[in-house]
Amino acid sequence: MTGIDLIKRYEGVKYTAYADPSTGGKPYTCGYGATKNIDGLPFKPGDKITAETAHLLLFRDTEATRKAIERDVFLRTLPDGCKEALLSLCYNIRGGVSNFAKSQCYKAIKNKDVAGVFHNWDWGVSQKNVALGLARRRADELKLFLASWK
Repeated sequence: MTGIDLIKRYEGVKYTAYADPSTGGKPYTCGYGATKNIDGLPFKPGDKITAETAHLLLFRDTEATRKAIERDVFLRTLPDGCKEALLSLCYNIRGGVSNFAKSQCYKAIKNKDVAGVFHNWDWGVSQKNVALGLARRRADELKLFLASWK
């Protein structure tokens, strides 16, 4: 399984922009979780895209996340499966890799602290009204990460 497989499974694809479920508004999302259109401008309510554009946006945004993972001196040393899990996680969190690199989970990975990784992979799941789909996504990401981690 790849990070893109996880993203596609849990983001799904929508061709009309919709409000963020946690805010009821911005950021508006379209395609496979993109918040900015091809022109780099944020989506607005009702914006529409094609299936081809959805794939282009997914490629653009996942490539940016992959590059950020590879720029991180520590993360780039991880096994491919770990990086795939991080691709899905960081694609889905506000601030992406730069925010992840400030997290307790990042510190736990660096310290090879399995319990710390397990307890801190819950990005967004500790919210009051967490969606079951998000909890399942985090569980699948963590499973992929741990299966590859040495």
